[in-house]
Amino acid sequence: MNDKDVRKGMTQAKFNEESGTLLYVQIAIVSIGAGWLTGSWFVFLFALIGLIVAILNRKTAMLCIVAFSIGWGVIGWGIGSFFFASTGASIVLSIIGFIAGLGSNYAGLEHARDIADIDDSDSTTK
Repeated sequence: MNDKDVRKGMTQAKFNEESGTLLYVQIAIVSIGAGWLTGSWFVFLFALIGLIVAILNRKTAMLCIVAFSIGWGVIGWGIGSFFFASTGASIVLSIIGFIAGLGSNYAGLEHARDIADIDDSDSTTK
């Protein structure tokens, strides 16, 4: 392995870690919102645990990532409608928000999987 590969790996790991934080913040916001809307701490807890477990399974993780990315698209639509009052701007910002959310959430998912792999292999190497 040469220096460039190590540098690229470290840069990717740093980006994934930052994106992982965003993914976890989205999970927290959805869980808090669900708990607040229902007025139940138990709904908050089950949503939090359920979403964390969901991102560990490949199929449900993709569903979560797409749902969170749709949320970013909706935010883009809102920004376009509020600031520009234009359907064209809303559509463009929705697409940008969705694609950016998809990329960031996928990198966050890679970080979550890296953490899980490190924890699994860490106990066997000691």
